[in-house]
Amino acid sequence: MIDAFGKFGQRLHELAHGIDDRPVNVTRERKSVSVETTYDSDLPDLAQCHQALAPLIARLDERLARHGHPDIGKQFVKVRFHDFTSTTQETGARGVIHARFHELLESAWQRGGRPVRLLGVGVRLAPEAEQRQLSLFDGEQPT
Repeated sequence: MIDAFGKFGQRLHELAHGIDDRPVNVTRERKSVSVETTYDSDLPDLAQCHQALAPLIARLDERLARHGHPDIGKQFVKVRFHDFTSTTQETGARGVIHARFHELLESAWQRGGRPVRLLGVGVRLAPEAEQRQLSLFDGEQPT
């Protein structure tokens, strides 16, 4: 490995054999919350996709409640067609707007217009910097 990759070859050898002394970081900022379902039989048209969206949105609402209703920056819909091509449509949002998921679905479905194998809905969380309360007066620290 060293002959082929130089000094980095030693590191590649260690990683390939599970040798890694770096500390494990178990704390990281959550960036999104989503749910998706792969269907046993493809959803044949847009109307059935709209019907399948309601239970997904309900599951997303439950997950967001478990996470303490975090601040939302965007919402999105993911569509995987029967031929395994996928598309995602998203828009800015300050909360979960159910009707907007249906609008996003229509837009995403138009990209393929084929039977659907998987549907997903989700939100991208607002970055922590955008979640802080800004100070009203100069010199005050944001909270």
